[in-house]
Amino acid sequence: MNNVGLREYKKQQTRSLLLTIAERMFSERDFDEVSVEDIVSEAKISKKTFFNYFTSKNKMLEEWTLDWFANSNVWSNDSNNKVKYKNILIPPNIDELLDWIVAHRRIFKMVLTHTNILSGIYLTKSKNETKVYDVFSPFRAARLYRVEIAQESGLIRNDISAKLICDMYDTLRFDVIRKWLIQPDEEANGEELKKQFHLVMKILLEGFNVQ
Repeated sequence: MNNVGLREYKKQQTRSLLLTIAERMFSERDFDEVSVEDIVSEAKISKKTFFNYFTSKNKMLEEWTLDWFANSNVWSNDSNNKVKYKNILIPPNIDELLDWIVAHRRIFKMVLTHTNILSGIYLTKSKNETKVYDVFSPFRAARLYRVEIAQESGLIRNDISAKLICDMYDTLRFDVIRKWLIQPDEEANGEELKKQFHLVMKILLEGFNVQ
C-alpha cells in the first residue's frame, strides 16, 4: 500500500470510528446530550480533525444514514439477478432492513428531526446558489435498471417512465417510515411497520400491472 493509499485507509478508519461512536452515543442519549467534545474525546482526536470529516452533528447523522443506505443496497454490486415481478422494486432483504430500522428507531427519530435525509428530495442553499439534493440518486441505478428490464420484458406497464416508477417507490417507502417514526414510542410496533410497508408496496405494484 503506497502513502496515498495508506492515508486514505486511515481517513476511512477514522471516519468509521467516529460514526460508530456516534451511533452508540445517540442510542443511549438524546441528540442535545451528545456533544462533539464527547465524541472526539472517546475517539482520541481533536475537534479540528472531527470537522475535517463532518461540519456538524447533524451532518454526521446524515452521513450515518447514507452509509446505511449504501451498505444495505443488495443490488448495488449486482444488477444482473433475474428480475421477477415481486423483486422489481423491493429487495429480497426488505424485512431485514425494516428490522434494522426498528432496532435503531431512536436514532432514526433524530435523523428525522435534525436532518433532511428522510425527506428524500430537498433544497440546499448557499450564498450564491440553491441546489436540489436528491438523497436517493446515488442508490437508484440498480433499481432503475431492474424496472427498465421489467418493462422491456412485459412484466409491468411501460407507459410510465422507469424514473417515475422509482420516484414513486422512494416517496412511498419513506412516507411509511416517517409516519411510523412520529408515532408515540408505546404505539410504534415493528410488525405493524412491516405490515403497512408491504400493503403500500402491494398496492403500488398492482398499479404497474400491464393494462
